[in-house]
Amino acid sequence: GPFVLIGLEIDRPAGDWPPSIHGVKWQDLGFVNDRTDRHRVIQDLATVIPRPRAVLVACALTVTPDRGHLAFFRELQRQTRLALVILLTGAQRLRARGHPQILATRVDDWRRLALAAGMPDERVIEVDLDHLTDESAKRLAQRLAGDPGATVEGAGKEAAIGEAFDIIVDH
Repeated sequence: GPFVLIGLEIDRPAGDWPPSIHGVKWQDLGFVNDRTDRHRVIQDLATVIPRPRAVLVACALTVTPDRGHLAFFRELQRQTRLALVILLTGAQRLRARGHPQILATRVDDWRRLALAAGMPDERVIEVDLDHLTDESAKRLAQRLAGDPGATVEGAGKEAAIGEAFDIIVDH
């Protein structure tokens, strides 16, 4: 089935929404900004046909993760029984705000929140949707090509190397 895409408290990315990525089919459930949107998305997920492959939640690095986000992730998993993948976006926006030193801390905060929600580290992906390049779109497609619900030994190491290359390219 398709990947379900949700934008959680993010501004609409500068490029396409949902992002155009070769080989990835999206079921766009839109943006979630409040409790009403959260309930709508959970209800909509119950009616998506064919059954989604996974739920990809785009989260802004400009937003500090909190208990509300954790509760939403847990509720999504409990209600849908689908693999949940977090896509962290907006790194450049955070840097532009004059807080480049906060970026690593913010990424770690989101990763800790994902772990608290029961998601393995390899289900947290960093791709800046505002600055989606052919290469970053290709990397995202490759990360999604496997079974997003599976835990693969050593997958975290590959993700760390990819993230290191992203930092090198950015600088």
